[in-house]
Amino acid sequence: MEITLPSMSDKKWTCADLLSSYRFWGITFFFLVLSFISSLGSSYGVYFWSKSLSIPADRIGVILVCGQLGYLLGMVASWFVCRIKNCYPFYFVALLLIIGVVCSFCINGPSDVVRLIIAQFLINLGMGIVTLL
Repeated sequence: MEITLPSMSDKKWTCADLLSSYRFWGITFFFLVLSFISSLGSSYGVYFWSKSLSIPADRIGVILVCGQLGYLLGMVASWFVCRIKNCYPFYFVALLLIIGVVCSFCINGPSDVVRLIIAQFLINLGMGIVTLL
């Protein structure tokens, strides 16, 4: 399977070239590590919210749904953000992540569920933008 790129009309690369590249394996390894850490974080987050903060299971479900909705909207927003050719989108994503982390640290109990929902939405929105950027 040979692929010719428009900018490199005389050079061709194959699937074997891709598999022998350290960049491909680095990105694959990085994705697997991040996926594993994210799964552990999600599992521990649910346990922490239910045991330490005494948040009921139905509220935890709403938190997770809003987080996934933020991730999905972040992936859609990255299509618009990637059109901007300067570094301002990264500042915007960093601001989203900082606001989300600060909101998540300001939670004291089950009465702050709305703040936790907003924090999870903002964090996952930023992660969704970065995923496809």
